[in-house]
Amino acid sequence: MAEADRDRVEAIQHACYPACYHENVDMIMTRRATYPAGSFVTTDAAGDVVAYAQCYPWDRASALEKPPALHDEAALSAISAAAAAPREESLMFAHEVTVWAQGKGHGRALMNAITSHATEKGYPTVLLVAVLGNEGVWAHFGFRRHRELPVGYYAGADVHEAATSIDNELARGSALAAPRLVLAPQPSASSTDMTAAMMTMGIDAGSARPSTALPGAAGS
Repeated sequence: MAEADRDRVEAIQHACYPACYHENVDMIMTRRATYPAGSFVTTDAAGDVVAYAQCYPWDRASALEKPPALHDEAALSAISAAAAAPREESLMFAHEVTVWAQGKGHGRALMNAITSHATEKGYPTVLLVAVLGNEGVWAHFGFRRHRELPVGYYAGADVHEAATSIDNELARGSALAAPRLVLAPQPSASSTDMTAAMMTMGIDAGSARPSTALPGAAGS
């Protein structure tokens, strides 16, 4: 992922998620600058970015209790600390895997990149949060449910607090600015399934697969 991918990344995000999941593209690019090795994109035959992903180290105990939320600027400072911590105290958090051109292997290429990176850096566990009813998709990659999260966690709500209403989250998200580049929405962008569940996958040096050979399947 490069700074030049900014508009395309923003447009893909808006095409693939309901408004309550949209992050300011500045946050995505700042996360990339904080941990550049964990930002990946894939492109189509024309060289246009059609999918992207971000992952980064995170304190294991904190992540299993309360995973990093969207829109959390304070969380950025913890990434570098986790990267410097002993590997047994940390895990690799797959913050986002977003695919506009679905059914063409881009999602698998990005997940392979994340698991390969985690293996290379010595992290034994990859954690993600499954949203929009996509647990089955992640189970296909070997992830298993850790626990369900309340509605609203992704907007920074504490997982121990009462869930924020879906209506309020959607209303808040809909006020976000529209992207400059517009792509056709994917079906998941209008999903009403707002459940969220933490899922984990243990990996070892022999389990990570090489990235699928797709144009532009690369990090920063």
